[in-house]
Parts: sequence; C-alpha cells; structure tokens
Amino acid sequence: MSRRPDVSALVSSYPQYRLGPFSPILAEMLQHFETLDKLRDRTVLELGPGNRVGLMRFLAQEATVKSIQGVGRSIVWPWTRHRTFIQAHVVNARLLEFFKTQGRGTGYDLIYSRLVMEQHSIDPWILLSSEAYRQQFKKRRFTDFDASYPGSIPNLQAVFLEAWGVLNPGGVIISVIGKRKYSALESRFLGGLKPRYINVQDLGRLSRIVTLG
Repeated sequence: MSRRPDVSALVSSYPQYRLGPFSPILAEMLQHFETLDKLRDRTVLELGPGNRVGLMRFLAQEATVKSIQGVGRSIVWPWTRHRTFIQAHVVNARLLEFFKTQGRGTGYDLIYSRLVMEQHSIDPWILLSSEAYRQQFKKRRFTDFDASYPGSIPNLQAVFLEAWGVLNPGGVIISVIGKRKYSALESRFLGGLKPRYINVQDLGRLSRIVTLG
C-alpha cells in the first residue's frame, strides 16, 4: 500500500515547480486522494492560474493526471515563463463565462484555486441582484474598497456554485480564499450545497482554505 507523501518533502523534492505557495492545497489534495497515483485518471481544473502554473505543471508531469486545464484572464507575453504550457492548457476567459460554455457531461474530479475566486468575474447583473451591493451603493459607503466593496461576495458564491455544478461524483473543490471576513463562504452557504464533506481551516489571520466534496 502506497504511503501518503509528505507535502514538505514534495515541495523540496521538486523545486522547479515552486510548490511552496500551494502547500495548503496539496495537503488537502492528498487528504482526499491519498497518493499521487490516485490522480492519474482524474480530470483537473484550476481557476485563475494566471502565469503561475507550477502546480498545474507538477500535476501534469509528475502526477500524470488524465487531463488538466486552467481558466482565467491573463496576458501571455512572448517572454512569459512556460508560455507553451500556458497556451496549451489555460483558457483565457472570465470564470463565469467559461462555465456557461461547458456542455453537458463536462465534469472535473478536482477543482482548485488560490486567492482568485473572490477577484474574478465581476458581473454587474450579479451585483445588482445583491442586496448588500444596493445598500452600500445607496449609502455611498464605498470609501474603503478593500473592506466595504461587496462585489466579490455575490460573485464568489456564483463562481463556487458553477464549480460545484461541474464536479464529478466523488470529486472535490479546494479553494484558498483571501479576506475571509468578506468571502461569504460560510457554513450556511456551504451547507446549502449539501456536500458529503466540508473542511474549513484558517490560514494565518487573513485567509482560509475551503474544501468541499
């Protein structure tokens, strides 16, 4: 029986992938799948990788997953590191727009993101349907955009719902969320999705990791 690999050992053994920032995601990934071998037949989606595709490359080349794809808005310049890999595996699109193009039968075994869900796909129609947004706008309280701007909250929930909808049975969503106070991924929202498994852990004072399966 294969032993679950140690995350710190993986990070140090594969310095070329710069896995350090992804350590919490790797830990949750191995908690769910146990070993890298069990990822071989899995379909994987990263939300908002930008040009930091270290974990995507690691999963493709070392874990040899069945398929891996990233989606998010990014500019790939001619001098961008790993430009060929990015062009082959990353779709340059807004998250909500991407999910709307997914046909029936599209499914992923693993969806993960790192500090991007709450920043992507700012959809004005979602914002206008948000009571929090309307109240803030009415009271002209957009003085501190970092703290009071609620644009990320309804969009984060919308993106999370879309991701949950394309998850295969037995699959898992792993997301590191910044500004946890404003993330809206609280127990009431997560429980409403009726998952079999929920794990929420704080990472330092500002962020948290949410795992749903």
